[in-house]
Amino acid sequence: MSQNQYSPYAYYYVNLPRVYFMSLMRFLKNHPSLSGTGLPITSGANQMTIKRKTDRKIPELLLAGNSRKTNETLAETLRSHGYAARTAEQGHAVLRTVRHHAPDLILLDIDFPDMSGCEVCGQLKADPNLRDIPVLFLGGRHNTREDQLQAFSCGGQDFIARPFRFEEVRARIDAHLALHFQRRHLQEKFDKRCREDALRDSLFHMIIHDMRAPVTVVMGYMDLLRQTSRDRLGPEKIEWIQAAYQNSARINEMIQQLLEVNRLESGQMPITRAACNLREVVVAALKPFVETRPDRVFRLEAPPRIYGLCDRKVIHRVVTNLVENALKFTQQSGEIHVSVFPIGQEARLHISDNGPGIPVEHHQCIFEKFRQIDRNNTKEGAGLGLAFCKLAVEAHGGRIGLESEIGKGSTFWFTLPLTDEETAPGVWPLTNSRN
Repeated sequence: MSQNQYSPYAYYYVNLPRVYFMSLMRFLKNHPSLSGTGLPITSGANQMTIKRKTDRKIPELLLAGNSRKTNETLAETLRSHGYAARTAEQGHAVLRTVRHHAPDLILLDIDFPDMSGCEVCGQLKADPNLRDIPVLFLGGRHNTREDQLQAFSCGGQDFIARPFRFEEVRARIDAHLALHFQRRHLQEKFDKRCREDALRDSLFHMIIHDMRAPVTVVMGYMDLLRQTSRDRLGPEKIEWIQAAYQNSARINEMIQQLLEVNRLESGQMPITRAACNLREVVVAALKPFVETRPDRVFRLEAPPRIYGLCDRKVIHRVVTNLVENALKFTQQSGEIHVSVFPIGQEARLHISDNGPGIPVEHHQCIFEKFRQIDRNNTKEGAGLGLAFCKLAVEAHGGRIGLESEIGKGSTFWFTLPLTDEETAPGVWPLTNSRN
């Protein structure tokens, strides 16, 4: 065969990396700031960095007391110790000042001529943009227990009793500022991580989505070549083409799994829940395996009618994934046992195999995305099937887990909510299939 005869699908294999590059360029064009905060980007020969200002800030305090003389005295003392301090003598003035320029901490009198300190604090804590500012109450003349309880109940972080000792006031200010700045720093890191995760997921989804078209084209040309050139190529080359087609199909399946897992993680996969006879769902999922895998024994144990509230197609896929997982790790003539039964307000489904089993240390992490467990010196798949199962079951309000011991096989189980339909009584028939 000439080189031109291979050029259609060879072209897509050679140029597949361009998919990644074009997706990345399109993504960066739509996200010029990377994080949505307008941070400038600089790039070197082999790296890309984000510039950020790291200037040190002087703590800003607002002294809100009903005595101007006390406010000015305390403000001057604090300024001499390195703080930036402003003052206010009325409750409404405090609210206007804070909303115009939020301080890092507020020293608030328990009472004002126009409104109580608790009213001021309550309005500040009700504002999402101001609620995190620490408020330290300054006690009244009598420092009653009721004043202290009111100060804490309306959202104050501390209560400083009169007469004031500057060393105590400063120590409390420093302690609450340290907590406030640490909390702010952690929140900024968390927000940054969330933005980075969102951007990474967006780029990941874009690349995976763009891969689907060229892989589908490759599969189409492979299939066409297999059908039209069988006589000219001979059995060996036809086997090569068949292997290339099958592996392309596996890539296509992984792309589909990645997209579905991504949709479940982001809550974008619609789940249409309705009353479904779970026995019928399991029978439909098992039928292709029973017909195509004569080297395995399949057993089903379930009542004739047991209704779960679920999306039939999604749960069909969950059962299929769990049975496929069991098939990978059972030997010829191995047994796969599926059972469905009610427990309280839940339906419980078990998929068991008599394979080599899974070590206890892997029971929790086995449902993580891309996690592959070495069972019997074998690693198969992309680590997406079980991740899909977990996300799909939890989207139904159910639970999923694993019971396994080395040398004694494994049982994957999950639960679904039962509907008001009664589970039919009687003997649970076994459907044994061995072809």
